[in-house]
Amino acid sequence: MSASSTELSGLRRPRTQGRLAAALAIGILASGPLLAGSVLAQSDPAGAPRSLLPPSSVASPGLPDDRGIGSTLVPGAEAPRAEVPRAEVPGGEEQPRAPAGTLVETLSPSPVDDSPLGREGIFIDSLEPIDPATVGVLTERDPGGFGGDVWAGLERRDVAALLRDIPADLASPTLRDLLRRLLLTSAAAPTGARPEAGTPGLLGLRAERLFALGETRALSRLLEVAPERTGDELLDRTRLQTRLITGREQEACRLGQQGVAEHGGVWWSRALIFCQLAAGEEDAALLGLDLLREQERLQGGDQADSDFLQLANALLGIGRAPDRPQPTALNLAMLAKLQARPDVTLLSEAPLGRSEQLLGLQSLPASDRVALAERAAAAGVLPGERLADFYGVFGFDSAALEGALDADLDPADPQARALLFQALTARSLPPERVELLSRYLSGTRAQGVALAGFQAALPVVVELPPAAALARWAAAPGRTLFYGARLEQALAWFENAGSASAQWPEAMAARRLLWPYARLAGTPAAGWTDFDSWAGDAMAAGLDSETVALLAAALFGLGEPDALSAAGLQGASAVSPPRPERLAALQAAGQASRAGEALLHMPAVLGARTAGELHPLELAAILEALVSLDLGREARQFAMEALASRGL
Repeated sequence: MSASSTELSGLRRPRTQGRLAAALAIGILASGPLLAGSVLAQSDPAGAPRSLLPPSSVASPGLPDDRGIGSTLVPGAEAPRAEVPRAEVPGGEEQPRAPAGTLVETLSPSPVDDSPLGREGIFIDSLEPIDPATVGVLTERDPGGFGGDVWAGLERRDVAALLRDIPADLASPTLRDLLRRLLLTSAAAPTGARPEAGTPGLLGLRAERLFALGETRALSRLLEVAPERTGDELLDRTRLQTRLITGREQEACRLGQQGVAEHGGVWWSRALIFCQLAAGEEDAALLGLDLLREQERLQGGDQADSDFLQLANALLGIGRAPDRPQPTALNLAMLAKLQARPDVTLLSEAPLGRSEQLLGLQSLPASDRVALAERAAAAGVLPGERLADFYGVFGFDSAALEGALDADLDPADPQARALLFQALTARSLPPERVELLSRYLSGTRAQGVALAGFQAALPVVVELPPAAALARWAAAPGRTLFYGARLEQALAWFENAGSASAQWPEAMAARRLLWPYARLAGTPAAGWTDFDSWAGDAMAAGLDSETVALLAAALFGLGEPDALSAAGLQGASAVSPPRPERLAALQAAGQASRAGEALLHMPAVLGARTAGELHPLELAAILEALVSLDLGREARQFAMEALASRGL
């Protein structure tokens, strides 16, 4: 089967007035109370598909000219000049010569008209300073960039509120990628007055959210083009912390000294004390700690951080480090210098954005580091190849690797998953590799980190030939390839499973599991005549009704209204989705093609859940909004993410 007509990015469909609202009105998705009216309705009277191509000519915001343009020369009448004696010079040419003590004005200034239009029609005005809110590293001409009007329809205060709503523990690789691209985009500033002095600006808020999400590499790119001095304390704090966690400690401490002088306050005092401790300036650090305690007392308890004081004292040789310090960038940096081992509960309680800092603690046990790396990779914080590196913290001998296939391993043990992964990469025979892959992915799925397993295993899976003899194990490589957007190879495994389904029951089961992925990828997915027939077989084989309903909602959101007929019949959730007003706002933004607003509503809808934990209405609303923004490839990817994170 050719994949040319089924590319993941090729989703385009007309947006029909009130499709989702109409479906809800007749009780297809949920049997209980639903959103009132047309909360999730879409309206496009024309009903025409929207172009996937960006606008042909949108001017990208410029950067400041540092050549120092001064003033405008205004022509005017010259004032009378005194006669100046001329002197003989070699060559016979005379030059002006002023008598001693005579003041000569080479050009007398003419009066300047105070009106915007100067004399002789020349416009006089000073250049407006570049708004830091427009700064970015991506434009619509760059891969992944959005348009210069991405904030259209929003005021600054609206964008600020939406940015603050982004959860730091966002557990969706697809939405993380979209947010990263959005926050890196250079675009015209939203409407509304610039923030007052002492209030975070839009650039500072964008940078802080990238830092909170753990998008350190993207943030470093943004900071490279950001102005050095904006007066935005939040931006300055973020810049210092980024320098610190990327190993540029001296630069961070230079920024800390500037911040103490420009901003002051408890936070900057802590940064300065850290730098003094790092430089071995113990007397200065002791004095700073005394002053810090007084500052915290005067400024209130909300400024206090007893963990910082305890960590600083431990670096001075006084007492021991706390077991579970607040996971701030400064505290984790001091914990690393102490080479102290924190309580393992800190690893599960700390925000995902601090995962890379925690993974840098060499004092952590190998099993705990691997478990944290899997959690971070499943959320999209850590790339799959980095997870593969962390599996290497365990050193297995050749006998252990050779016996991994037959060993009785506990999938809940990170060391067992590391052994299976290393054996998978070490073996060369396809039958052994595909069986090891199946066991490894079963372990990651059982631990709720299936997306991490797909990402880590993809480079190995692309090397496996989709031979007919391997059809019994087609589910593991097929799902990995579908999720990794390797459509042609994925379909080959799906078709092999179909061809062998009459011979091996395992091949039939693999085909049943791969059918939803093929449908979400936009292919015909032969084997079942319609969604209802597949759902009946799948539930008879043990698939839960909630997963069936979620798949129906996903197909509906991707433009297949007939798929919903099974959702009500198969027991879709009777509980109304939380925060229906958020869904209404997402729906409105998607219908109006307000990309920035819609993309910021999506992570707020998801919260700290995985995509597989969404209510069917929430999943359908997010997918419809993505499609309306011409983000069909991302919509299909998010739909697969939802099913995979449920364990399908």
